[in-house]
Amino acid sequence: HCSFCYWSNHPLTLLDGRPLVELIARLKRRYAVKQFHLAELDFFASKARVLAFADAWRAALPGACWFTLASPVDVMRFTDAELDRLAAGGCKKLELGSESGSAAVLRAIGKRHQPEDSFTLTEKLLARGISTMHNFIFGFVGETRDDRERSLDLIVRLHSLDPDRVFFTFRFFQPP
Repeated sequence: HCSFCYWSNHPLTLLDGRPLVELIARLKRRYAVKQFHLAELDFFASKARVLAFADAWRAALPGACWFTLASPVDVMRFTDAELDRLAAGGCKKLELGSESGSAAVLRAIGKRHQPEDSFTLTEKLLARGISTMHNFIFGFVGETRDDRERSLDLIVRLHSLDPDRVFFTFRFFQPP
């Protein structure tokens, strides 16, 4: 339900985790691919699906890995034991929609996490061998210089956790 994404008013439809792994296993056998980018808008929209996917991956695709996009609020629903299952199930990187270091900007764009959540999640994920990529967007309507400074401060803090495993993408807001 992101307020700035054009696809936010479309119904969610997802291929179940196990058939998805079966399809990926066929691709791995046929093309010898060992790393998969699951380019769904929010792979973590269904917690049960992600856990089933990771468990099936662990059994069917040893030696292969995956990464995907996830909303911080969705990843925060996972317990430490469930995050361990993701790591054991081949997850090597999560691209998080951190978006801003300003709580005011996050509220204005309809995000349900706080800036500090991205930092806490990154610590938890790194401890399990899962790298992070953080998406930050600058230039939202109403964003102030202070809001931008808060984002830059968060970026520096995140980067300092592990400069080799914490990555960023930076975008500038352009309404569709």
